[in-house]
Amino acid sequence: MPAMVAYRIRAFPDFIKRLEEKKKPKKVIIAALMRKLAVIAYHVHKKGGDYDPSRYKSA
Repeated sequence: MPAMVAYRIRAFPDFIKRLEEKKKPKKVIIAALMRKLAVIAYHVHKKGGDYDPSRYKSA
């Protein structure tokens, strides 16, 4: 669900645009967003810090 919301509101516009330009299907883009969100959540939890949106803006 979080990945679908991130796709719909364009939370990572550069990332989504890059995948759409490569003609990736919507489900593949959502799966990539799922992984991206999981990696971000893991690193935020591991470091015990706060989420910094500017760090992941263009990644």
